[in-house]
Amino acid sequence: MQLQQGPVARNVSPQLPRSSLQSTPTNFDFTQGQQVKRPSWMAERSSIFGNRSKKSKKVKLSMWEHDFICLASTDQTVPPSPMEKAELLRAGLGPRKLSLFVHGESSELHHDIITAFPKLASSGGYELLRTVPNNNKELCVIPPPSEGYTVEYLKNIVSQAKIYVRPIQKHISLDAPPSNRDMVQFFFCIIF
Repeated sequence: MQLQQGPVARNVSPQLPRSSLQSTPTNFDFTQGQQVKRPSWMAERSSIFGNRSKKSKKVKLSMWEHDFICLASTDQTVPPSPMEKAELLRAGLGPRKLSLFVHGESSELHHDIITAFPKLASSGGYELLRTVPNNNKELCVIPPPSEGYTVEYLKNIVSQAKIYVRPIQKHISLDAPPSNRDMVQFFFCIIF
């Protein structure tokens, strides 16, 4: 069997008259180095969708993710041991990683802390602590600024140390919070 060779296909484009090539609107005429007026449809597209070549100034919501540990005792001065952390965790306290807006106000930080540790709301207030620099076995109070704790302030003061949340007036109960598992009823249907 012998293959026949036919004519080679060429990529041939239709020849346009030179005058039609010159009248095609372009953004920049490279031969003369001058700007050429854009057609009206391009101006309309830019007004609807914006000019994508320019970088738009978007406000970036920067977040700060940090470890918080809620303590149960009002007079605790040392970080909890692993056994105490497990007990705090069962009680709905213990370690939590919170994602906070960096430029948020003190009321937003308070709301986020109370949301993460609901039992803290009935303790009569709280204070934030951290470990003493160069001594991880002792806690010290983070002095609150006049406007209250803000995320930006904590980020500058604490760096990477864990933040401990300690109740001020009342100890927090270590009873386990009611679980949804106890409240759900199961119904079985038998179909014949």
